Order: sequence, then structure tokens, then C-alpha cells
Amino acid sequence: MKKACKYLKQETIDDLKRAFLKSSEREKSGYDFPLVRPPFNIDEILEALDSLISTRVTMGEKVKEFEKRFADYVGTKHAIMFNSGSSANLIALEILANPVVERGIEKGGSVIVPALTWSTSVFPIVDIGAKPVFADSLLKTLNLDPSSVEKCIDKETDAILAVHLIGNPCDMKALNDLAEENNLLLVEDCCEAHGAEFDNKRVGSLSEMGTYSFFFSHHISTIEGGMITTDNDEFAELARILRAHGWTRDMKNRDSLEKRYPDRDPRFLFVNRGYNLRPTEIQGAFGIHQIAKLDSYVRLRRRNASILADILEDSNADITLQKEQTSGKHSWFGFPFVLNKGGWDLRKRVITRLEKRGIETRVVMGGNMAAQPATEMYDSRSPVPLNIAEKVDRSGVLVGIHPQMSEKECKELGNRIIAALAKC
Repeated sequence: MKKACKYLKQETIDDLKRAFLKSSEREKSGYDFPLVRPPFNIDEILEALDSLISTRVTMGEKVKEFEKRFADYVGTKHAIMFNSGSSANLIALEILANPVVERGIEKGGSVIVPALTWSTSVFPIVDIGAKPVFADSLLKTLNLDPSSVEKCIDKETDAILAVHLIGNPCDMKALNDLAEENNLLLVEDCCEAHGAEFDNKRVGSLSEMGTYSFFFSHHISTIEGGMITTDNDEFAELARILRAHGWTRDMKNRDSLEKRYPDRDPRFLFVNRGYNLRPTEIQGAFGIHQIAKLDSYVRLRRRNASILADILEDSNADITLQKEQTSGKHSWFGFPFVLNKGGWDLRKRVITRLEKRGIETRVVMGGNMAAQPATEMYDSRSPVPLNIAEKVDRSGVLVGIHPQMSEKECKELGNRIIAALAKC
């Protein structure tokens, strides 16, 4: 077996492991039931130390290795890592709006996106000069309602952005059918859905591209980080170009471009617009170990969600729980529920009571993004009623079910939620 960090003596490694365990026991969030606990341990830290001590810290071989393993896991030809999931979303849409892409998103065109989502599913649409068109979701799954999407399609529509909310896969058959019938592009936002599946295929492999986030609170973490997955060779190469300055250095097949411009130094050949959205080797080091743990993490999240759902359903609490998409496998980024009655005031009282009982809470993602103040600054529209997005915005609550929770803790969490709801 490869030594954890080839630059350190074994006794030093053992000391670091003991220090990590002591720190893990000491560092508490202040909640009995926090939204998240760190998904990494000493394995990732030692791998990162290996990079730091070597001084090879910018994007390199460990990032490439993580990309390969992630592509193998999702089941796509390519995986391209970025410094964040938000950057992955931006570049996925930049690719489709790029002049070199034959069929893409037109300037001034529109992209259909759920109103019930996170901000960085929406704002990259604005960044590429397109218009967000908000569709509603289904209360049962909290995912895009295909019938709402269909009503949003018009002559300006170029693409659909399907968000697998909180790890629940969208109805990808219905959305792919709509995209094919109307000659639209389809992209998956999988940032909350690592390990989720639809029809026995991983999310991120069911459309033109998928995007992932590896933020601290997600299923697996590279501290910060993101990924684009795709089977499209052109999109993958363009992702590598746009990720770093617009140059050809990181392309898999750069020879043809370099031959086309023989007078240019190939190390500094810029063939498109570009950013600097590269990850570091530290992030790659984390990813190599994290991807190996993902299936076990998803299995535990699914177990925890099942325990909690059974307790809450048996209690007859006046709430609606998210249900797994038919033909889907939910990976449970968190555990949402929606209060059936009341609005902002009741939700505020419930959250206060939950927090007093040691349960950390949050709203369901960004709520109704169509109603957020920032959205008013840009050209967007909602051609359909957003009743479910508005209801979840007013009455949705999310609690954590991270894989470190035991079955006993899940049951206690359920009982505390019931007690909090009974007082409102």
C-alpha cells in the first residue's frame, strides 16, 4: 500500500492521526444535530500534505487522477474539475453560448430553470447574455414539473437546466423527451446529487453535460471545488480551454490547433476567451480519497432518510415530505419538509423551536429564486404560476442527515422534530 505521505516519518504520521482524532472530538458546532459534519478525515489531509511538502500545489496529476476516477464513477467519457460548482455551472453554460459551438444558446435566448433552486443555477444564465425563464416544481419531489416546463417553451427557448434538488433526480425521461421534441439542449445541475441515479444511470450522464459541487457541506468535499461531466469531446476540450485563460495547454488534443498557428509559441496560444477557474492539487488530493467513499456515504444518507421519514410519517405531523422520483435513486443532500399550513410566521416559529432543541436548520435551497431581489435587476420571466416554489419558499425547512449520524441519532432527531411541530 502506498505510504500516506512519503515525506513524513511514520511516527509523525501517527502523531497527526492522533491530533486529528482529538480535534474531531473537541470541535463541535454547538448543535446536537448540525446540518453537516466534515466528510473527510486524516487520509485526505495526509494526501494534501504530500502535495504541499512537494510544492506541487497548482493543478496537476492529482487533479487529473480525480477527474479520471470521477468520470469512471459517473459513467461519462470526460470529467473536468473546477475551483467550485458555481464555476462548473458558469462554464457549462459558457460552452453552450460559445461561438465555436454549432448548436447552442443564442444571445438573448432563454434557458428554462426551476424557480425552486440555488442562486448559481440562475445567475450564470444572465452571465452568458441569456434570459432565465422560471418553471415550477412538483411538491412531491421538489423537482422540475415537466408540464410546467412544457408551458414555458417558446421560440426563444434554447435550453433546459434540470436541477436534481437535494439529491432527488429529476424525471429525466420526460425532460429528455421535451428537449428532443423541441430541439433544445439539456444540462443537469447535480451539485446536490452526488451518487443519485435515474433509470440505473448516474445523474450527470443523462444530458449534454452535468455539473457537480464539492463544497464543504456536500456529499463529498474537496473544500471548494466543482466538476463538469460529459460524453461530448468538443465540450470537454472547450471546458479545459475556458477554465484556464483560453489557452490550449490543458487540451487533450492540441496538435491541430498548434499546427494551424505555427508562428505562435504553443505554450501561449490563446484560441478562445477564458477565465482562471482552475482547482489546486490540494483539492485533487482530497477528491482522490473522497470519491472512494461516496457510495458508502450515499448508502448511509439513504438509511438515515428512511428512518427519519418513517418516524415523521407515523407521527401524523402536518407536513409534506419529499418523495423519491419514480425510477430514481435519491442521494439525500439533506432532509426537507414543507409545513402544510401557515406561512412565513409559522415557519419562523418552527425554526426557532427546532434550533432551541439543538437542530440546525435552513430554508430549502434559495427558495423561490424568481422572488429574490437580485432577480429583479435582470431580464427574466415566469410564464407559469410558481405556486409550489412560493409555498416551499414560505414553508420549507431543511435539516441535516449526514452519514456520521447513527440510527439512534436519527430516531432522536425525528422525535425532536415532532416535539417542535406539536408546539406550533
